[in-house]
Amino acid sequence: MITNPYSIKANKFMRKYIKIKSFQIKLILLLTLLFIISSVSHSQGRFNFETDFKYATSQNENNSYYHFFYLSGNINYSTKKTVIGIKLPFVSQGTDTYTQVGTIILKESGLKHTNNKIKEGHIQTSITDGVAINNLKVGMGDIVLNGTYELTNEKNSSTSVFLKTFLKIPTASKKTNAGTGKVDTGFALALQKIMFGLKTNSSIGYWVLGNPENHILKNPFAFKFSIGKSFSNNTFDFYIQFEGYTKIVENYTPPRELSILLKYLINKTTTITFKTSTGLSSSSPDFIFESKFNFNI
Repeated sequence: MITNPYSIKANKFMRKYIKIKSFQIKLILLLTLLFIISSVSHSQGRFNFETDFKYATSQNENNSYYHFFYLSGNINYSTKKTVIGIKLPFVSQGTDTYTQVGTIILKESGLKHTNNKIKEGHIQTSITDGVAINNLKVGMGDIVLNGTYELTNEKNSSTSVFLKTFLKIPTASKKTNAGTGKVDTGFALALQKIMFGLKTNSSIGYWVLGNPENHILKNPFAFKFSIGKSFSNNTFDFYIQFEGYTKIVENYTPPRELSILLKYLINKTTTITFKTSTGLSSSSPDFIFESKFNFNI
C-alpha cells in the first residue's frame, strides 16, 4: 500500500492546528474565569434581571420561511466598575437552519446540514410552506457567561473604555440542533464617547471558537459600531448600529447586520429595548427582532 506523503503532512498539520486551538480555548477560558472571580470579590454591588426575546426569520429558495425563537432569562451583578452575568436561554426552530456560534446566530452556515444540498452558500431543501413553523422544536440553548470591566476612572468624562468577555457553555439541546456542542469564548475592547450631542459606541474583539464535529471554524475578529442620540431628558435613546465579523466558516460569507435600536427608560430602575436588524450576508438571518426588559433591584 502506497502512502501519500502530502496526506501525512496534511494530517500532521491538522493535528497541530487543533492542538493550538484547544490551547487557545483553555487559556481564554482560564482568563475568563479569573476575570469573573476577581469581579465578584470587588465592592458590594446590586443585582439586575433581564428578559431577552429574539425572533429571526429567513426566506429560502422555495419562498418558504425558516423561523428561530430565542428566550432567555439573564441575571447580572454589577459593582462600580464591573458587570458580570449569566444568560439562561431556551430556543426553538423547525429546521436545522440556524446555529449559535459565540453570541450570534448563523444562518445556512453548513455546520448542521449534512442531508441538504449546499450550493453557493445556500441550502436547497424540499421544504413546503409552513412546515418550518409547524414542526418547531423547543429546548435548552447554550448558556453564556459574560463580563464587563470599565478601564477608565474619570468622573463625568465623555469617554469610557471597557474590557468585555464572554464564555459560551455547550448546553444546547440536541433536539433543536441549534448549538455546536463546543465551548466558545472571546474578548473585546469597547469605547463609548459623547460628542456633538451624539452617543457613539464602538468595539473590536477576537473570538476563539470550538470546532464542531467534522468542521473547522476560523477564529473571527468582531466589529461593532453604533451612533445615537437621547431625547426627552434621556428618556428615549435611538441608535443605528452595524455589526460584522471576519470569516468563520470556509466558503461562506461572514455575518453582517445593520440594526435600528430604541431604548425607553420607564423609570429609574426599569428599561425596555427594541431592536430590528436586517442581514447583510447569506450567513445572517434576513430579519431579526429583539426586545429586552431590564430592571434593577
